[in-house]
Amino acid sequence: MIGGVDFSKYQASVTVDAIRQALAAQGPVVTVQAWRNDGINEHVGGQLARAKEAGCRDLSIYILPNYEIDKHGSLFVREALGAVSANVDPRELLFVAVDVEPYPSMNRASLPWRMLRVMEILDATAAAGLHGIVYSNKGGWGAVMNGSPQDWGLVVNRARLWVASLDHTPTITDEAAIASPWPGWAVVGEQYEVGAWGGFSMDQNVWLDEFINERRRERDARLAPPPPPPPAPADPCSEALARLERIRQIVR
Repeated sequence: MIGGVDFSKYQASVTVDAIRQALAAQGPVVTVQAWRNDGINEHVGGQLARAKEAGCRDLSIYILPNYEIDKHGSLFVREALGAVSANVDPRELLFVAVDVEPYPSMNRASLPWRMLRVMEILDATAAAGLHGIVYSNKGGWGAVMNGSPQDWGLVVNRARLWVASLDHTPTITDEAAIASPWPGWAVVGEQYEVGAWGGFSMDQNVWLDEFINERRRERDARLAPPPPPPPAPADPCSEALARLERIRQIVR
């Protein structure tokens, strides 16, 4: 398993030294909140930049959508990536997670819109050339999406799960009970405990090696320079003149 940490706009002033301590103790994957239900995290670009300064290459973000506002899911992604791009190339991101958990005023939103917003965010993430997953668990997903189990497969069948457990145990393969409606095999990461480094609180995570390594390969491919253009075809007239000149040299 590969470890990591995540934090939100509440850790707006997180320092390079604190992130460096977390990376050394916990692992290389850093995930930062880019959009929360009350608005964009305007600090996300700086937080990711400080993570890079601390030595992190495995960057990622999560989005907690607001279901009450009439905002197409693609706008959440556009605004999140726009905030990231102020400091970091969005192509560096390993993944974008949709955070599906309840918040106090959520029930003012129509239930069908909630599933639609998640689908739109996943679609927009894919359109941006990035990998989308879902952050949730059985309780959080049920609280947000209750009443529409016939539609759950629209998300479950296309996005893997980063499961929230906070059970103080870094495990992934035995989380089926809290992963529902995802099957246990679809869990790629777990948030399992809260830690603190350098005076800043950060949630601790573990990830499947194959999931992170595949995301790394995708990132490296996105960042690779384009291949050089093929050489221009030779000018037939130039070649003919060169052959004629060689013949003249022989005749002389």
